[in-house]
Amino acid sequence: MPKVNADIGHPDVVSRVAARSGLPKRIVRQVLHALIEEIIVALQAGHSVHLHRLGIFATRVSPPRTTQNPNDRSQTIVIPRRLAIVFRRSRSLAHKVRHGPFGASITERRPS
Repeated sequence: MPKVNADIGHPDVVSRVAARSGLPKRIVRQVLHALIEEIIVALQAGHSVHLHRLGIFATRVSPPRTTQNPNDRSQTIVIPRRLAIVFRRSRSLAHKVRHGPFGASITERRPS
């Protein structure tokens, strides 16, 4: 069993989903890549992606703003508008993470 605080990478996700579903890793990898690619394509087209029990991927435009040049404080520079990717988690995901497999909320699990 993996450590509680260990990071999980792409190969780990593929292995875990394959073991849970009984599908070959090759198929799971293809499905995961297709899912990620579809999310990217939808975001590029200006759509949001709603994944039930996970959350919503969307884009947000940060307006242009002026600030001081960090190298020359007397000079102001304009930072152009940019497109930011945002993720809004579902209530279901937040609840499951907070009250996870250990039966206690995350605040109770953290050492003081």
